[in-house]
Amino acid sequence: MARRIPRSLPLVALFIALSAAAFAPGCGTIITIPDMAVTPPGCRFPSACFSQACGCNDADLGAKACTLPCLDTDGGIFDGGVCASCPNGGVCVEEQLLCVGRGATCPGENARCLPFGETCNMSDGVPPQLIGDTDGGTTPEPHCQYVTDVCCPGTIEDLSATVVDLSASVADMATSD
Repeated sequence: MARRIPRSLPLVALFIALSAAAFAPGCGTIITIPDMAVTPPGCRFPSACFSQACGCNDADLGAKACTLPCLDTDGGIFDGGVCASCPNGGVCVEEQLLCVGRGATCPGENARCLPFGETCNMSDGVPPQLIGDTDGGTTPEPHCQYVTDVCCPGTIEDLSATVVDLSASVADMATSD
């Protein structure tokens, strides 16, 4: 014969669990671990303020000509770690994201982009960056990062179809009946 569990046992267990939860130390009102779902305001390191009209060439980037001053909450120039906003025409991004695919199209397998002044037989370079199709399509296009980059195109596979003359075969099939 199976042993019966008293009906009051589950209620006692529930009471003990609720009592323990009520008297246990709970969550305080101070959050000690930052909530990663909340984006704090302002422009924070490693991002900085850059001009959206940046020419994305080596001279501008090397001279920091695209970097804009960060504004404090009262509109003055801020010299601390986090600023309130970027001036008009500015965008808060990491420097390597400022000039993504701004250079020439650089197609082909193993294509590479070189800094201005270098030739394709001088160095290895870097692969082009894939950006959205500039004519409204959905196929990503390979572009060099900076407008002054030199493109060393890779090998482009010839995908043209070979036309086969099937007229003789069709004629043979028509006469075979």
